[in-house]
Amino acid sequence: MLTRLNKFLAHAGVCSAREADRWIAEGRISVNGRVVFELGEKIDPSRDRVQANGKPVRGEEERPTYILLNKPAGRVVSVKDPFGRPTVMDLLKHLPAGSIPSGGSTSTRGRAAPHERRRLASG
Repeated sequence: MLTRLNKFLAHAGVCSAREADRWIAEGRISVNGRVVFELGEKIDPSRDRVQANGKPVRGEEERPTYILLNKPAGRVVSVKDPFGRPTVMDLLKHLPAGSIPSGGSTSTRGRAAPHERRRLASG
């Protein structure tokens, strides 16, 4: 599906659509190695390679998606567990292949973290 270049740049978070029009007119945008000067240029985001100021621009479908998950007790933050324990990935089977869990916790060894202890103590 063809998309206007300025809209593609705005959705990719590079700049606003109006600013993208200025960048195009200034010759700061290239598509497949060719500098674009024409406003209203259309591209195919799945095929065309866009650069802004010499840096590649990733389309929305190429950018990573982050999911915040409150890990249920008894699950491990891992793709596979050698001991056969259930993992968070078991809950997220609908995600595309190549998804990677990232662990992080506000608690330490079963106790509330210092900032949580203050909050719990104050009410």
